[in-house]
Amino acid sequence: DKKHVELDPEQIKQSGKSVRSGSTSRILEVSVSHLSTYIQMATESIFGSVQKCPTILRQALKMLWQRVSAKFPHEDIPYIAVTGFIFLRFFVPAILSPKLFALRDEHADQKTERTLKLTAKIIQTMGNLQIQPDAKEQFMSPMAAVLQGGVPDIRTFVTHLVDIEDD
Repeated sequence: DKKHVELDPEQIKQSGKSVRSGSTSRILEVSVSHLSTYIQMATESIFGSVQKCPTILRQALKMLWQRVSAKFPHEDIPYIAVTGFIFLRFFVPAILSPKLFALRDEHADQKTERTLKLTAKIIQTMGNLQIQPDAKEQFMSPMAAVLQGGVPDIRTFVTHLVDIEDD
């Protein structure tokens, strides 16, 4: 599915796409819809991967969870410690460079790379338990509803991921 997305109005203007295919607001609306679908597909895959995760990795993440929880028992920090590890090292790199993870036969073209980059940014923001995009990237604000809906699922995912018996 090669539906390219762009949320940054400046990028749309620079590409000249708004002149060729209608208003910038229409392009943004379509992009938000497509990107939301891609985020949903990615998160469903991530959330469904708990049982596929190697036991040794789940045990290591559980140990990380336990140690961080002991120091910060009533905060989001244990979740962020686990997601910071697994999202930054596995999920986001696989989204950004699917060929390197044998998910594609060839590297993505420039427009697809941009779509993957926006998808990865939202997934990482969600993994950081943020319900709003960073202030420095206001163009990502249309994705706030996706973030708000996904953050509770991230917590559930981490809870299931670290719920494993010790050897």
